[in-house]
Order: sequence, then structure tokens, then C-alpha cells
Amino acid sequence: MINSPGKRFKYFREALGLSRSQLGEKLGINQNSIGLFERDKQLPSEPILKLLEYLFRLNREFVLEGKGDLFLSGEASREKGEELHEFLVREAGWPPPYGTRRPVEDRDWITFQRATAPGPGGQVLESDQLVDHIAFRRGWIRARLGGRAADLVLVETAGDSMEPTIRAGDLALVDTDQHRIREAGLYCLVEGPDLSIRRVQRVPGQVVIRPDNPAYHPVTLTGPRAAELPVLGRVVWLGRIL
Repeated sequence: MINSPGKRFKYFREALGLSRSQLGEKLGINQNSIGLFERDKQLPSEPILKLLEYLFRLNREFVLEGKGDLFLSGEASREKGEELHEFLVREAGWPPPYGTRRPVEDRDWITFQRATAPGPGGQVLESDQLVDHIAFRRGWIRARLGGRAADLVLVETAGDSMEPTIRAGDLALVDTDQHRIREAGLYCLVEGPDLSIRRVQRVPGQVVIRPDNPAYHPVTLTGPRAAELPVLGRVVWLGRIL
């Protein structure tokens, strides 16, 4: 049953006969982002939805709300979509297609996103505001993090609510495979169209979200809000320029 935006997005991709990496290449994002869409971790941003409309005649209402047909009626202007993509690359800082990046021996490309504004109790990241990709050594990822490059997202933070642990401009590596709160730690939470990095602890019947900066107050969730707290992943590494 196709009962969520993520499942409908996957249905759309499979109807095109494209892999995650192939669709990502056409949209100028990598397969990690496609995976986040399909697992209902993020919704496609407005620029991505426009590209999908122009390039593939996708009916956004079908994906977002389950209304109407999968594809729009009438002829789509592929040329107009390509012009929009060129504009995003030239004017909006959107990166060139992921597939154009040359492989680096023994390294994997990790999606790099940038935080845009602080929120109460956490560092807020603009959803799908892809900045670039950064290469990490494959052996280091396996040995030190025990994860897969395909599950990792690197973000640059903003705001002061998590100081002194996290400062504006720090880099946080998020493992999206660790999307359940099994033990206390730093997690990246999904808040509507935005993301936030927060210290989270699960106790019986509750989830406590604590900012490290004493100027901010902790938040306690109970009942369905605690049980259904959307988590993108756990922060597994922090980097800082001194």
C-alpha cells in the first residue's frame, strides 16, 4: 500500500526505471538524499519538486498528498527544466550532478549540508540545502564509525543552543541508519521541513531533549509525541576548525 510520501516517491522513481544514484544525478543531488525522501526522513525541497515536474511530468500532489495521477497531463518542457537546473547551479549555488564527480581511490563522497538558522534547543538545518560533497577515507568510516558511507550526511551547524559541545560552523557527521533512540546521545531530529541537532535521552514513557547551553530550557515529550519523534540519525563525529 502506497500510504506515505516516501513510498509514493519510490513508486515514482521505479516507474521511471531509474536507480537512486541515476535519479540523483539528474537532479544534482546524491543517492543519500533520494534515500531520505523514500524513507520519509525528508520531503523534496521546492527546487527539486520543480525539476521533477519539468523533467518527468511528476504530479507533486500525488507524491505529497496521494491525490490525482502519478504524472501530469500534457507535454512537459524538458528544455525548461534543464534551464532551471542550470540556473540553480549558476545562481543558487546548487552543485553539479553527483555523477560528474571523479571517484577518489579508497574514499567515499559524503553529502555536505549547511545549517541556516538556530532554533529553540537545537541547531536547525535547512532541508535539502545541499552545499557540496566531501570525501572521507573509506577505511576510516568502517573502522572508526562502523557505518556505511551511503548512510552518512555531513552538516555544518549554526546557532549557540548546543554550546560548548557544538559551535556555529562545526561539522557534524550523522548516521541515518541509527534513526532510533536506543541510548542517550546527539541526534538529528526532523522538524517539519527542517532538521535540528539535539541531545536526546529516552526514559520510560518520555523523551527528554536537552540543550547544552544553560540559557536554553530542556523539552520533555510524552505519549505519542515521544513514541513518534522523527529522527534522521545519530551524530557520530564532530569536526571543528580551531
